[in-house]
Amino acid sequence: MSVLGIDLRASEKKPSTVAALDPDFQLTKLVTFYEDKEVIYLVKQERPALVAIGAP
Repeated sequence: MSVLGIDLRASEKKPSTVAALDPDFQLTKLVTFYEDKEVIYLVKQERPALVAIGAP
């Protein structure tokens, strides 16, 4: 089961962050993004079993 953790920004001037974990919970990807379409693309690409979102 792969997992994506998303930390959403509080301001459009700051990037949000996504961390991807593999089935062994090892970090496989750590990226930042500024636009929602970037994270939507990443979710479609990674196809995780779970997406956890932290927001201010």
